[in-house]
Amino acid sequence: MAGLQRLIEQLPADVRAQLAWSPAEIRSAFAAFLDGPQDDVALQLLVKELLLQLRRIAFALSSLRSHPELLRSELESAWRADAALLRDYVDAGAGDAAECAIRGWISFIDFSLTTMRSGAAQQLAADLDDIGLDRPGSPLRVQALIMAAAEMIRRTEPPDEVAELLYRAFDEMQMLLLIARAEGIHLDPFRGETLAERAIRTRRYAAHLRNSLTDEDMHTLEESRLRALR
Repeated sequence: MAGLQRLIEQLPADVRAQLAWSPAEIRSAFAAFLDGPQDDVALQLLVKELLLQLRRIAFALSSLRSHPELLRSELESAWRADAALLRDYVDAGAGDAAECAIRGWISFIDFSLTTMRSGAAQQLAADLDDIGLDRPGSPLRVQALIMAAAEMIRRTEPPDEVAELLYRAFDEMQMLLLIARAEGIHLDPFRGETLAERAIRTRRYAAHLRNSLTDEDMHTLEESRLRALR
């Protein structure tokens, strides 16, 4: 919800007044999801409500289309703030899952803004009803799960429960990346990452893997390595 609020703050005062209810409506939808079973049916209902609210404010946000860099900057700042919030609250593995999902979302936004500049945005908007944005692999499912996890932190819910939503968001993002690739679209969540940053991330992932392996797993891997050397 932070990203939406940041965008609303960029709008003229008269338009902001028309949208004053939107964050409250969206927060109410997330409360219903978090207080319910949080299953796939509940997630579909949440995404449909989120999409409804986004459509209602689309007329206002259209004024930002001529400033895609501002739009990208505001969204990325909000999502990176959420990534830091989430990483500080959950264990390292769940924190990395959140970062990967959010970086994937940012790469999707970059692609969407490029499409917007090319003049194809209107056609995309017209086709929204046919895309199935509440189905697995939808970018809105990723967004909804990340936003729900951030809301859980504000409610001081247990870290393990927050982590569960983050792993679901990660799985949804991986599905989205596969769907995009099948359509010939390459979304790179780590585009712009320096070699040093990639090395740090790789070492962190390796540490997660080591920590998740049992002594028996390590013995099996060592035996496999020795057999390969013979």
